[in-house]
Amino acid sequence: MAATPSSQIRSAWIGSEVLGQRYDLHTHGSRAGISLVETLMAVVVVSLVSLVTFPKFQEAMATTNMRGARYKVASLYARTRAVAVESSRIATLRVDGSRIYLLAQPRRLPGAGTVDTIRVENLATQFGVSLSPNADIRVAPTGLGLDAGNIILTKGVHVDTVSISRFGQVIK
Repeated sequence: MAATPSSQIRSAWIGSEVLGQRYDLHTHGSRAGISLVETLMAVVVVSLVSLVTFPKFQEAMATTNMRGARYKVASLYARTRAVAVESSRIATLRVDGSRIYLLAQPRRLPGAGTVDTIRVENLATQFGVSLSPNADIRVAPTGLGLDAGNIILTKGVHVDTVSISRFGQVIK
């Protein structure tokens, strides 16, 4: 009976010799995985890298949050002007702590009071910033501002100002 190629390979493995080289299962197959020292070295390297990059990451996140809050204030003022023009009434952007209210008067929606609350945004939950000073910036039905104001955004050590002119120009 002639030997087939697969039976030749099988006999080579059984004889512990593959392509003329001795193959010892005890030296080649006994080490499975990595040692404790190698694992500890990997943990130390990852810890050092994160120790160096974490402050930079926090700084980048704070900068991004401040920028987002600035754009949110600017877009809310633009929305205040749009409400004033579309509804032909005085619209107010009210800054109160960490919240910004978009109000319109006289009241047209059912309910008590003299103003309609169009929108409320909490910038502390969205961006982690606080606003000061508490102020009302009113816009006439023509779209021109009745008041000018500065809104100061604060997040930790970061401080930024959004200035709004009476002509509706927002300077970030």
